[in-house]
Amino acid sequence: MSIRVYLQKRALPSFLLLTCTCIPSTQVWSAGHYTTKTPYQPQQQATTYEAVPAGFAPIHTQLLARHGSRAMSGLKDDLAFLNLWRLALQQGALTPKAERLGPQLEKLIEANALMGYGLLRYSQPGYGNLSLRGMQEHEGLAQRMLQRLPELFAQIEQSASDSGQVPITVQHSGVNRARDSAQSFVNALILQKPGLKAAVDPRFVMGHPDDTPRHQAQTVNRFLLYFHRLNAGVDGVGLQASDPKVKILESSQRYQTYSKSFRVTQKIDAIQNSDVMRATAFSVLLRLFKPEFLMALDRGKVIASNTGTLSVTSKDGLYSALLKGDGRTQIRTPVQALFALSSVYEIAPGLQRELGFDFDEYFQPEEAKVLAEANDAEDFYTKGPGIAEDEPVNHAMAEGLLNDFFEQINHAHKGRFQASASLRFTHAEILIPFASLLKIAGLTDPLALNQTYAYSRSTWRGELIAPYAANLQWDTYRNPDGLLIVRMLYNEKETLFKPQCDPARFHPHSYFYEFKALMRCYLS
Repeated sequence: MSIRVYLQKRALPSFLLLTCTCIPSTQVWSAGHYTTKTPYQPQQQATTYEAVPAGFAPIHTQLLARHGSRAMSGLKDDLAFLNLWRLALQQGALTPKAERLGPQLEKLIEANALMGYGLLRYSQPGYGNLSLRGMQEHEGLAQRMLQRLPELFAQIEQSASDSGQVPITVQHSGVNRARDSAQSFVNALILQKPGLKAAVDPRFVMGHPDDTPRHQAQTVNRFLLYFHRLNAGVDGVGLQASDPKVKILESSQRYQTYSKSFRVTQKIDAIQNSDVMRATAFSVLLRLFKPEFLMALDRGKVIASNTGTLSVTSKDGLYSALLKGDGRTQIRTPVQALFALSSVYEIAPGLQRELGFDFDEYFQPEEAKVLAEANDAEDFYTKGPGIAEDEPVNHAMAEGLLNDFFEQINHAHKGRFQASASLRFTHAEILIPFASLLKIAGLTDPLALNQTYAYSRSTWRGELIAPYAANLQWDTYRNPDGLLIVRMLYNEKETLFKPQCDPARFHPHSYFYEFKALMRCYLS
């Protein structure tokens, strides 16, 4: 990579659109330890699903999906570790193994800064955007949904043609990568079945700023799809006390306070600053830096941060971006250096087509597993089931989303369309607490306060609960008598609702549940 300083941004060519890449997926479940940054793979073939009971036809499907694989969220750990590498280079403290790490980090920064260029119509290229793989993950989701429910989408197409209305509702959080995931998904639907273009309101591509109070666009729903960061000064403007959104806002604020509390942070710190983590840091870094440099870092004599001004330019020369580090991401200890390197290790598989390499060579499998366990621990306590005695603070804010799932089925049953679909695009911070609220067996069990998260103690894994493009789907069917049944798929695998809802199962071994009984089980 050639990094040039003080180049100016140029506008994207106006003809660039977010197009359907539609390259057949060859992804396999990752062999690395990438936690919630694991690229997506469906967990079951649709041909092995339980057969739909005789006499039932599909009337509705709904999807809650995390955005696909993406760039890093900001110029942080990548630049900080690059600056650490540069200090070692200046001091002659690099090992032969580390010599190409610096150029690889420069290439990563370039890829992040240009992410989405030439592909994303509504998002400025750069950090946080979907990668090509992320787009393809959502295209694949759409293609498999059509294959699973051909009758439903034929009826949706007909309903749109007959009524002039839109039977497919699309909502997202308002964040670029969620909106662009929605765009990729919808593009793939329409490419496979062009008549569906009339079934979707094209205004779903609208965004929503985090810091400006205003009425939300109909296609953006922060209360359902960004509830982990609701702000009274932004999202609470104009709400009446009787509005159900008030409860979601209050639950969000309690959660945000709790997730930063000493009760939570002490659990995370105990893992991330353990003797095992320190030993792992030295094991990894001694293969990159000479001992005297690493000891200087350990004694506080070496400090690196994400400072500096860089510029990158696209290969065609039509787009340039100026990057400036803010200095807030600092590396002052070997453990901090380890976690910074871990960040680039985890992000690379999702950028496979932009980078062409990964950072696996810098970690032994057991070292990567130690880091994954620590990263999973943080997500477990701050997003997941967490401390049993503190339930439901981590997932109470998802109750509005659960209500909406049931309401959408009621609307589909009683509404004007013979068939419809509800598509939602969001983030791991939404999908994880929603799964906890549903109490999906094996994926959502909390731990008592006197226990600390470890792989030996918990089955909760980021790569299982919320990889990139993780998704939860409910398919609803109806028979001539008006009886509704619902099946849930989690990452496209048939999944049972919580055990307390077993009486609602269509038969004792079925994945289908009677709708009214299921709703009573969760909402009563």
